[in-house]
Amino acid sequence: MFPEFIIYLAFLFIIALFYYGSGKKAFLVLFGASIIFISFISLKAAFYALLITAINYLAGIITEKVGKRKTVKNIAFWFFIILNISFLGLPKYFNTLFENLNQFFPFADSVVRTPFTQILIPIGISYYIFQALGYIILINRGTEKAERNFFRFASLMLFFPKMISGPVE
Repeated sequence: MFPEFIIYLAFLFIIALFYYGSGKKAFLVLFGASIIFISFISLKAAFYALLITAINYLAGIITEKVGKRKTVKNIAFWFFIILNISFLGLPKYFNTLFENLNQFFPFADSVVRTPFTQILIPIGISYYIFQALGYIILINRGTEKAERNFFRFASLMLFFPKMISGPVE
């Protein structure tokens, strides 16, 4: 068997023990396990995932609070939709954008090619974004209420076994 698979099964078994032994705070175990799992793959991916999670946590609350004011609700809703799509597009197309700019503006090559332009695509980015979009859409429709507990929300967004399955479940 693959060593990574055995490590994953051991990790899953340990988390299951902690989960079933933690009672009502089991979501904290899932949150911690998910952060550990993502961080093991990449610290940058963990930071990106936490950033997306925090923004969408606030987006859900804001979208729900302005629900009675139709114009403000629409503006907030579309702002958060575009922001999420930007999070999806930024890592995938940022480097390509600057490479194309270099072709059109060759004299600016030394300015455009700086180390900060090398953005890595975080693992599971599509998963986080599609999950967040679905959450915001459901709150906007009124079929779901915004989660008020950040760790409960984050344990759902970052749930590590679903992350490796991809965005389409």
